[in-house]
Amino acid sequence: MATLLPDPTHSKRRLLVQIVLGSAWVDGRLDPGEMTYLNRLLEREGLSHDAYLKNLLETPVSVPQTEVWMAQYLLQSNEAERQALLGSIGNVLMADDQIAPSEHFLLDDYYALMERIPAQPDLSPQHLASELVSGVSGLFKTITRALKG
Repeated sequence: MATLLPDPTHSKRRLLVQIVLGSAWVDGRLDPGEMTYLNRLLEREGLSHDAYLKNLLETPVSVPQTEVWMAQYLLQSNEAERQALLGSIGNVLMADDQIAPSEHFLLDDYYALMERIPAQPDLSPQHLASELVSGVSGLFKTITRALKG
């Protein structure tokens, strides 16, 4: 019997879905259009039976948790993958035909954060991680302030 090797893209696809789910929760709720989009995303990524991800459809995701996932994803993704993530986030935020101010801030800040990722391949992973953590932390502080006030 052949041994199946683990899918090396599974964890990255799962992380992408987690970020999209966390982004959808930024306004504190999931609307029917967002739920439909998220369920389709789970199916498209082959994760529709993932109990943890299904639970995230029912339980609000905190901004700090999404911050952690975003930093993890950005450290292991290339530009095309980051653009695909932005597209998925934009799609879920527009799925209900309304964009709340908090969602608008989130998307703008994600774009700004992605622009901060240096193109120089000679930067050390530690330097890149420091830049990303700083950028992601600032992003979510801005969103939190916008939600409060």
